[in-house]
Amino acid sequence: AYDKRTNPQLVAANEYGIKISSYPEALGDLSKTATSIAISGVHGKTTTASICALLVKALNLPGTVLTATGMPNLGGKSTAICGDSYFVAETCEYRQHFNNFDSSHLVVTSVELEHVDVFPTYEAVLKAFCNFGIGLRASGSLIFCADDKGAAAVAAHVNAIRPDVRICPYGESAIGPLRISNIDLMSGKTEFQLNCLSDSVLLRVPGRHNVYNVAAAIGVIDILLKEEGRVFDVAIQKEIVRTLEQYRGGKRRTEIVGQVGNITVIDDYGHHPTELVTTLSGLRSFYPKRRIVVSFMSHTLSRTTALLPDFAVAFESADEVILHPIYA
Repeated sequence: AYDKRTNPQLVAANEYGIKISSYPEALGDLSKTATSIAISGVHGKTTTASICALLVKALNLPGTVLTATGMPNLGGKSTAICGDSYFVAETCEYRQHFNNFDSSHLVVTSVELEHVDVFPTYEAVLKAFCNFGIGLRASGSLIFCADDKGAAAVAAHVNAIRPDVRICPYGESAIGPLRISNIDLMSGKTEFQLNCLSDSVLLRVPGRHNVYNVAAAIGVIDILLKEEGRVFDVAIQKEIVRTLEQYRGGKRRTEIVGQVGNITVIDDYGHHPTELVTTLSGLRSFYPKRRIVVSFMSHTLSRTTALLPDFAVAFESADEVILHPIYA
């Protein structure tokens, strides 16, 4: 976050010959010490990683999971440290930071135009994700959302160049164990089925997008179980379903921060039109009889300018919208 040329502490560290690493560089160094799984995508990577953390802990898998948010289920921590055989972490496409990460396996949740200050076109974002996928370690796995055009394009590209990489789709159009079906969005809960689970899953957090995040996370857990030589049996499936019902989301991810009378105050970091549409439609299903007032501060001038037509129609699920000056 700081310029090595002007920040006084970094300037001094350089003068003393102290090694200086950015966060992505340090993350990359850590990824080389274990079987590492990168959670990537324009949307959903923080929630997917936080669900992985919960399941790694519940199933006693010897790994560490690092997310970008505090999790109520883990006492507000952003890490689950259960061992050092595996390292699961979310990795960011901004400035192609994720290329520092040495991935054994990779999740791609979604790919679309984002970070327009560094990716002027959708094709530029897509190319970055494709290159990241091609860089997987030998005989790795690529878990991708089959219902997302960009993620599917990445999978097809990697499959053509790296036939040794196992391609694992998830979603409603996916074929295989991670196929989602029978999504039922209800007041206060979401229920759905996955081919690989004997029982239906019940979530207490809003939104269809969280169903997809769960499917991606279970894809990661399946890989870790295979690495450990453990069978994805009925007992494990039931423990997964039980754990998911207890999931309470993450900080600033549709986080309930307070209650004033009959008003529920929710904080969410959604800053892309797709995230706004998805989050608000999820809230509308979760709270069908409530009035939704959105207080929105758009983040960065470049994103707002490039995606303005999409922002303009992103609030249709809201009853009222309060717009603040753009965060520059």
